[in-house]
Amino acid sequence: MRKKNLVSVLCLLGLFLSKAQRHEIGMFAGNINIVGDIGETNYVLQGTTTVKQGTRLGLPITLGILYRMNFNPYQTLRFDLGYSNVKFIDEASDENYRKQRYNSESNTLYNLDAIFEYYFLPVNDEQRAMLSPYIFGGVGALVYNSWNMSLDFRNKNLIDTVGNFVQPSGSDDAYRKPIRESGNNMTLSIPFGVGVKYKFNYNWALFAEVLFRPTFTDEIDYSVISDKNVRVLYDKDEVKRIRGNKNGLSSDEIHQIIQPYIDSYKIGNLKSKDWVNNISVGVSYSFGRPPCYCEK
Repeated sequence: MRKKNLVSVLCLLGLFLSKAQRHEIGMFAGNINIVGDIGETNYVLQGTTTVKQGTRLGLPITLGILYRMNFNPYQTLRFDLGYSNVKFIDEASDENYRKQRYNSESNTLYNLDAIFEYYFLPVNDEQRAMLSPYIFGGVGALVYNSWNMSLDFRNKNLIDTVGNFVQPSGSDDAYRKPIRESGNNMTLSIPFGVGVKYKFNYNWALFAEVLFRPTFTDEIDYSVISDKNVRVLYDKDEVKRIRGNKNGLSSDEIHQIIQPYIDSYKIGNLKSKDWVNNISVGVSYSFGRPPCYCEK
């Protein structure tokens, strides 16, 4: 009797896991935009820009692949790996003060997300066709391009003849014409949104969704720069010789040099963080073990 009950339990568990462990792989593409301190301010479906701007900055597009683990017909754990090109153009904004600044740029983003999905209808079951809306939310890592700036004071005297620090003028060429190099930074994000999934075959499905991605940085639109991305080039050997030490300028003196540049670089609301949002469509293919049939 116990053996029969154990077999029944195992069969029921196998039936659940056969549906729970169905897997999906897929791909998606869509439009992407940023809500930050530069460019347009609406969260989705930002307007088009001129052909010249589009050619220079590229298409605002997101592309990616995904993997879904369907725990049951309603609940899914999803992993996304994506690439995006996002652009932000003040001239396209509806706000006059932004239009008058004429700032424009683009950024390349890479994301890796872990997302939980909840479907309102059992679209992930074994039926042939079904349509269901769903909601989702999760956490992600977002890698974005950033600028590394070098302020070149190698031909300037940053200390006097007795070793006292001399603050450079804010109009110095080192501030106005810094050396710029491309780099990468990473931030956390909280992707969430809504979607709809249509299963049109036992294995194939189409889906469309609106994703909102608040981040923990204000640097994606280059409206701010952190001190870790700014360095000072100077004649360290000369400073050591005059001061008679091995350290050159102190960290406080370096901070005094770069702070005016950081302050002049800032644009917009420094308390708000960037959002990266997209509307996308995709297709997925399901595979996995078939349902378990048990003898009574």
